[in-house]
Amino acid sequence: MTRVIPALLVLFISISSYSKSFNQKVLFWKGYSFSVNDPWVFLSTNEKERFEILLDFLGRSEFGKSLISASKEKAKEFSDNKNLIEFFKKGSTSITDTTLSRHFPPSNPQDISYTSKSMVYLDEGLTIGDAILDLAHELTHFSRRPTTNPYSEYFDLEFYIESTILGQGGESEAFISECMVMRDLFLDRFNQDKNCLDLNSVESGSLTQRLVARKLFFKLGKHIGGFRKSLSKHHLPGDHFPHTASSEPVFISSNYDLPYPVAAIAEYESIMARVCKNDKRRLGYLKKQLKGKVDRSPASYVYHEEQSRLRRRCKYFL
Repeated sequence: MTRVIPALLVLFISISSYSKSFNQKVLFWKGYSFSVNDPWVFLSTNEKERFEILLDFLGRSEFGKSLISASKEKAKEFSDNKNLIEFFKKGSTSITDTTLSRHFPPSNPQDISYTSKSMVYLDEGLTIGDAILDLAHELTHFSRRPTTNPYSEYFDLEFYIESTILGQGGESEAFISECMVMRDLFLDRFNQDKNCLDLNSVESGSLTQRLVARKLFFKLGKHIGGFRKSLSKHHLPGDHFPHTASSEPVFISSNYDLPYPVAAIAEYESIMARVCKNDKRRLGYLKKQLKGKVDRSPASYVYHEEQSRLRRRCKYFL
């Protein structure tokens, strides 16, 4: 799962275009052999080398190779001084953690700038085979997801849920990346994965494929009642998202142990709590600038505009 928001446009990647498929159960690297069922942390005692080996394995898929290339280019956007490997760490779960930070001096809170950083964490409990697929998933988030500003007006719950799941670099696209690599490297496994087969059975990039993805991700099981209640809290009708169903969930967020749409609400509320806390602090600095100034001054206008915005956006978060 991811922590930052992709844009609403979706670019599904064709599963039907793939390199010659393999059915690898043993992988070789520089004279060493590894079972795909071995823990990936046993690849090497050196963490950097572990990721180098995983990238080598991933790059044996034609799709994986293109994903690595795109990720290297994205790494340059975050830092000119770091190579792709330096954006990887092992963790308790697989997640791409991208953070947008807002900066301003207390003496001039209108002088705002932003910086972003990203880190890919790979679940240390995975087998080599699963780690290769998880790495493909997370590199899709890392390389394709646009950075989105949670301080902007368009950042709301509807946008967050829709874009997190079906947006560019979102969960559905990341799952398709897993399917692509699975088909390239582990064909038997691909042929037994009903969800990959369902997505591959329709035209890539079509509305039908988008509909299949939506139906898979919006199966909420016992969480459907709480999901609809949360939507109402944020002034969205309970049936706002088409094809929301009470059938057994297919995809579960590893970070929240909840179906993705439900997890997206929890994460949205967590993000907004931090955003509103920071906006309230900034409003305090703006208020200090008002001392000795008339009500119609530019500083007064900015303060009242920001105060109104805070009340409107942060009603449920302060």
